[in-house]
Amino acid sequence: MARLVIALEVVPRHLKILVPSNYGTLHKFMSQLLYLAKVPTNRLYHYDILPLELGEKQVGCPRVEVSELHIIDWHSQSLDPRQDTQHLAPRFALRKLRGFMWGRLPPKRSALNTLPPILVRRKIALYVQRSKADDRRVGNEKEIIQMFASQAEDRIRLKVFSDSPVPPMLEAVKLFRAAHVVLGMHGAGLSNAVFCQEGTHLIEFALPEPGTHCYAHLAMAMELKYWQVAVEGQGAHGNRYSNVSLASLQSVLSQIPEVQTGF
Repeated sequence: MARLVIALEVVPRHLKILVPSNYGTLHKFMSQLLYLAKVPTNRLYHYDILPLELGEKQVGCPRVEVSELHIIDWHSQSLDPRQDTQHLAPRFALRKLRGFMWGRLPPKRSALNTLPPILVRRKIALYVQRSKADDRRVGNEKEIIQMFASQAEDRIRLKVFSDSPVPPMLEAVKLFRAAHVVLGMHGAGLSNAVFCQEGTHLIEFALPEPGTHCYAHLAMAMELKYWQVAVEGQGAHGNRYSNVSLASLQSVLSQIPEVQTGF
């Protein structure tokens, strides 16, 4: 998403935009982003995402042949020698994406808009749920929601942000912009934290595997307050269900003043 927002500024408008699709059908979030960016459909060129079941020979074959290819990338400018961090978007790109999407939100009309943003969003927390995912569902989800409710009582309201169904993009942007606390399992849903305001608490149910530090990076880039709660067991990335340490979560919640006092 960040690459597209930057590309729309620097790539000549007469060039086609290659978009991965499933036999001509875009992922929902991609089609919504392109619509919000006012990219005409005749500028898009779809290429199919070949399933792995076709075999290595077919998956590795060229999908599109072009005479000139423009790529938005930051690999050459990275100062980090670690190869597992080269895919992480830099701060300027993530902030450009957030500003782009905030700018697409309708004007606020509530009288609360006259208050500082931190007061408007103080009592909202989002639990990011993976109810449709094939892996990394939270096995003790009910206990987690109950624990949060008992810790926060009436000081902060917990809302479930579910992937069944996935809310429209602008609704997701609005929800995460208003949240003061976001918590959930490592997964795509947490990427919406890029739309949070600075100072928002991000609690990630973190995996033990290396290379899963993208949300810690996002939190630092966007100046969020990042907390990590361990997922129990090993090899959790591919597990269908994994439990979260309730003791660790309780310890984190006890250190967030907004949860304990509402301020």
